[in-house]
Amino acid sequence: MAVGSATVCISVELFGTARIKAGVGVVPLRVDAPMTLAQFARALAQECPALLGNALCAADADSNAVTIADGYALNRNGLDFLPTNPICTDYNAPLDLRGGDVLLLLSNQAGG
Repeated sequence: MAVGSATVCISVELFGTARIKAGVGVVPLRVDAPMTLAQFARALAQECPALLGNALCAADADSNAVTIADGYALNRNGLDFLPTNPICTDYNAPLDLRGGDVLLLLSNQAGG
C-alpha cells in the first residue's frame, strides 16, 4: 500500500456483454485509494480476466497497461460518469474512490 493511501472495498457492476463474458454481475475489489483509472482497470482485469478484449483492452501496443475499452462508460454510484475517453482522459489522474462505492461498467451500445 502506498503512503497516504487506504485499502477500500468497492464493487464493479457489469452490464450487457461484459456481464455475459464475465459470467457474473458484480465483481468485488479491494483496492488502494486513491488510485488512477489505469490502476483501476488493471485491478479489474486481474480479478476478472474474461473482460480483457471486451470491456477492457490494452492501452497501447508497447506496454501492458489496461484501459476501459472504447464504447464503455464508467459511472460511480449512479451519480456521475468518470472520464474514460482515451483521447482526452489522463489515465494517471487519481480517482476519488471510497469504501462501498459501486462502479457501473456500461456499454454505450443499444441494449446495454
